[in-house]
Amino acid sequence: MEIVNNALVVISAGPNDFILNFYDIPTRRLEYPDIYSYQDFVLKGVDGFVRELYSLENKESVVYNQKLPEIEASLPGSKFLYANVYDPVMDMIQNPSKYGFKETKKGCCRTGYLETSFMCNVLSNTCPNHSDHLFWDSIHPSEAAYKYLGNFVDAQIREWLKA
Repeated sequence: MEIVNNALVVISAGPNDFILNFYDIPTRRLEYPDIYSYQDFVLKGVDGFVRELYSLENKESVVYNQKLPEIEASLPGSKFLYANVYDPVMDMIQNPSKYGFKETKKGCCRTGYLETSFMCNVLSNTCPNHSDHLFWDSIHPSEAAYKYLGNFVDAQIREWLKA
């Protein structure tokens, strides 16, 4: 019980996590009429999520994140840190030169429009300068973007631990 009471649990979920779990598992669509119902189901069984990046499914991510305080309220004695990476990624998209990015609409892997996961592999043509791109594939940030986001989240965690 001491381990559980003092545990640090980090859970990260982005739009593609919801989409893959909701739309790729046929029983989920039968069980839940829309993605919002599925999010409510996930919220009941999980202690927290961190939102990740932009995509066509941003609306679902924003709505889901607005529900996160319900989890903390339902678990007295728990402490939650919500690391908002959505806003920094949106700032990178809107102000790419501030972060050294030249390309924010296409990923570095192949064309950058549809590739993700197994479609982006050792046989894929990649861009010559990876650090110029905000995204590695069509949905995942590049190493350069993750470096900034990692420092951003680290600073939030350090402040949270001081409190």
